[in-house]
Amino acid sequence: MPSMGVGNQLLRRDPVKPYVTFGLGYPAMKWVIAVVLTIPTILIVIDQQTLSILAPFLRDRFGITPQVYSIIVSGFLISFAVMYTVG
Repeated sequence: MPSMGVGNQLLRRDPVKPYVTFGLGYPAMKWVIAVVLTIPTILIVIDQQTLSILAPFLRDRFGITPQVYSIIVSGFLISFAVMYTVG
């Protein structure tokens, strides 16, 4: 077995830290994680409500009937559900 050190002493390596704290303590990192998880959740909710908010404008601008609008919304929600389960 090859020796890993000089003479009889083995080279000592610093232990690898399995986490990155960016110089923050444990309590501060809990808040960073909470913010990182909250912001995408808020963006997803806003994204899901976009068509509902734009419904009157889209109907007037493009002359869309409520039936056609419901097909558009259904297509959006189905594609969102597929991507949510895949990704």
